Amino acid sequence: MVTKTDTHELLHFIDHLSNLNTLFDDFPDFKEESSKIYVRTSGGIADSFETLLERLDNIGEKIEKVDGVKSSIRRWINRLDKNYSEDEGTNLPVYLTKEDAKALRKETQKWLDKIIESFDNSGTAIIKENQINEVFSKEIMDRLDNDAQKDLKEGIDVLLHGYPTAATMILFRMAERMIRELYKNTTGKEVGKETWGHMLTAIGQHEDFQKNDDNKVLMGYLYYLNKKRINAAHPYRRYTQEEAERILLQIKDMLEEIHHRK
Repeated sequence: MVTKTDTHELLHFIDHLSNLNTLFDDFPDFKEESSKIYVRTSGGIADSFETLLERLDNIGEKIEKVDGVKSSIRRWINRLDKNYSEDEGTNLPVYLTKEDAKALRKETQKWLDKIIESFDNSGTAIIKENQINEVFSKEIMDRLDNDAQKDLKEGIDVLLHGYPTAATMILFRMAERMIRELYKNTTGKEVGKETWGHMLTAIGQHEDFQKNDDNKVLMGYLYYLNKKRINAAHPYRRYTQEEAERILLQIKDMLEEIHHRK
């Protein structure tokens, strides 16, 4: 069974990996003067992969099917050690090449998909109607505006009546409200037409937000929900009761993390 400590560790991993995936995804669009991503220098990509591997080692026994991800990370660490130099002045590059960035963009997305899939399969309790007040405390509910409260209550009501796919769509709408509010409070900017992905990138890269290491757990929840929302966009996607409940519980943990920041 995955404990709350395991979950926090996993969400740190998801946040870290999502940031790397975004970095590799943006690489081809970087201007020449800002495209120098260190590989083996302290704090570079190789160090990030070592950190990912350490996090997976901490939770690997609790989450199924991560051995393939761990093996892939190790292969990339060896590849980077072989093909890059720590210092300039050798025949080997110091900065990440665009070819490797493109390969890592695909590879890190596969890792992210596999970890989220494994996390989804780790199990969750069936929520009963008389447990709702225990799941969402009055203190948490009171901090939500009227629209967010209505969405959350409506989503739970639809879920309890056995319509998990419809409930999930409502819960994602509620989660988006919270992300938009977090974006505005963090950046001081109006949301406008920003997408979930762009909002998460802006929040995660904001200097004040980065100062608090606890925010990495919150970003893990947000990236997880964004990934599930993207999957939900498929026209034939249907959710089981257990899947919808799991998303509800992730929203609950997201709200708790936001509440603790205030």
